[in-house]
Amino acid sequence: IYWSILFTHYLLAAFGVFSLTGVYPQVAFNLGDRVVIYGMLFLTALLVRYASRRVMVAAAAVTLFAFMGIAEHWKNWNHTTLTSVAQIHAQLQSGRLANPPDQTLYVSGLQYSRLGPMTHIDHFTSAYVIREILTFANEGRPGPTAVSFNRRLQLQGDFLVDVKYGDRHPIGESILVYDAERNTIDRIARADISNRIASLPQETRHWTQLLGPGLVRDTILWLMPSLKYAYS
Repeated sequence: IYWSILFTHYLLAAFGVFSLTGVYPQVAFNLGDRVVIYGMLFLTALLVRYASRRVMVAAAAVTLFAFMGIAEHWKNWNHTTLTSVAQIHAQLQSGRLANPPDQTLYVSGLQYSRLGPMTHIDHFTSAYVIREILTFANEGRPGPTAVSFNRRLQLQGDFLVDVKYGDRHPIGESILVYDAERNTIDRIARADISNRIASLPQETRHWTQLLGPGLVRDTILWLMPSLKYAYS
């Protein structure tokens, strides 16, 4: 009885995180798994208490199989991220990433790792992560001002606007883009920015993005309009 009450409280607390903050989407990875773990503790307790030995063995086998595959994926992605940091370090040391102080460096490529059609572990998708990586690669010294160059950006007049966070980045006649996947640096003219954004790979973060327009998507956007960027 005690454990049932305890796990029920965990489950209610997880629901409270979603309803009180309004900023934790029920996504497959990242923030979502840090929240639904509380509900999973409750379900695990029920499984241990009531499931048969055959069901328990099958569940353990499936979990072990999934864990082994994901662990290998994380290990490979860790190698990729370390390589990207070393490449940025070399670019900074050579001076090729020393963009003018009044301009922003845009970083594309290696936004997420990929599991089939889904994106998984993030890397260069957030500006604060890019800043920390640049500082680390620059041996503790602040690197150039940098933000992520991804499909969330829209060209609106003299600004590149991140439709997820609402950030507005002023631009001139061109922008400097560092492609972390290819380890190349390009200057993109304003007229070509929209085409360059459209050429970036899709970032499918949740299975509902694979469904297309319909009742499920409409319901999600009704409950959480801030997720509109994910379906644009």
